[in-house]
Amino acid sequence: MKKSNKEYMFQMWDEQKNKQFLKLEFSDISTKDNNTLAFWICNFEGRLCSYRKTPNQVYQALYKGSPVCNVCHELPFKRSVMYKTPFRVVEYWDYRKNAEKNVHPEYTPMYSNKVVNVHCEEHNWEGTQICADLVDHIPCPYCNGKSATPDYNLQVLFPKIAKTLHPEYNATEILPYSSVEYQWWCDECDDYYFKSVSCRTEQNQGCPNHTNNSFTEQLLGMALNHLIGGFEKYNLKTVRWKSNGNPVEIDLFQHTLKVGIEFDGKQHEQRKLSDVEKNKMLANCDEISIFIRIREDGLPNLSYFENQHEIICSKHKYTYEFLVKPIQETLYILKQIYNLFIDSYTDREIYGLITTLLPKISRSNYPLIKTQSLESVAPGLLRYIPDNQKYLSYGSNKPLDISCPNPDCKHLYSRKVKNFVKSKGLCPKCLFYVRDILNPNSHLVRWHPKTNTL
Repeated sequence: MKKSNKEYMFQMWDEQKNKQFLKLEFSDISTKDNNTLAFWICNFEGRLCSYRKTPNQVYQALYKGSPVCNVCHELPFKRSVMYKTPFRVVEYWDYRKNAEKNVHPEYTPMYSNKVVNVHCEEHNWEGTQICADLVDHIPCPYCNGKSATPDYNLQVLFPKIAKTLHPEYNATEILPYSSVEYQWWCDECDDYYFKSVSCRTEQNQGCPNHTNNSFTEQLLGMALNHLIGGFEKYNLKTVRWKSNGNPVEIDLFQHTLKVGIEFDGKQHEQRKLSDVEKNKMLANCDEISIFIRIREDGLPNLSYFENQHEIICSKHKYTYEFLVKPIQETLYILKQIYNLFIDSYTDREIYGLITTLLPKISRSNYPLIKTQSLESVAPGLLRYIPDNQKYLSYGSNKPLDISCPNPDCKHLYSRKVKNFVKSKGLCPKCLFYVRDILNPNSHLVRWHPKTNTL
């Protein structure tokens, strides 16, 4: 037989508190009483919450079938934030301040828009956050890496770069990969320049007025130095630009043979006029006997003089196999003109030399920090890419030549390094990715929007 609402009210009646504080018995109240705040006990899931409501409020709630308890709101535990993320609640929930507002984690919906108080005892931090955000985000800015800590700051991770920071700033309070721009000291300019922290640390960029050779120029120079020797970047003493009076710079110059070599990449699409002018200035330059331009295919045509040669190479790819042909042709030109005794090399031997030299190349003013390379940050992804690309920085915008390791797929595609790491190597065709990129032997799993999160 179904119980009446009055019988349910009798079961919830807190006889001890009502008798002690209000001198009331259940028989003394009426369901129409809307003035007396009586004590009641919540029987939902056996929680025994103690709350106060008028008899009429309790009766109306039972009549409408709505929650009666104004403490737990009769919320099932499996829908609470405590059930969804217990470890984060234990670590960051401010029990004292939230209890003052009658907010408890076991009675608060996991995706509630209610603002709750949070704190972090480790970093002595406190603040507020929407409860729903607590489920997916770490609230403490020191724990989630949005604020520098004594163990995670520019000074600790990059002490050499921190030394060039303007003294007005404190390197211990700056995030090592921040996008904020600061002033940095340049010894060559004897002045400060502006650059974001991430450009200095993650991308290893220095003063914009004094950048080193491009990666390809360094690789080409090291290969020629291994085969011949004596090549370096050089400023000519007798030739200067008419526009600004600066000395003309040669990418690779061999002083004994007086050979100058320039490598023209994609950026030279907009430099035809300056390249033509440079050819004219070097045509009658006593410092240079032979001038060789190595140009990517598709660049504007240039006019050349008697002592000048052009070598066309394929488009720039990060396997650097395209350098094999220009190196072979450069050796041939030097042999024919100078009768140099240079051993003959097969294309495979030249490419083997290139792959050997790749790890030794610096991308800018500061050498690539090993802890930032793909090999260190994401060893589980190395199975996707060629060996010579594992030394790229994990935050680089350079495109990768990727081959899906799934034997049933083997799809070939290209993706920026930073996006490749962020997606855990997710193949756009078969949707398989590496579960743990820190584990070189981690197995592949298939991504699904409902069951997987990257």
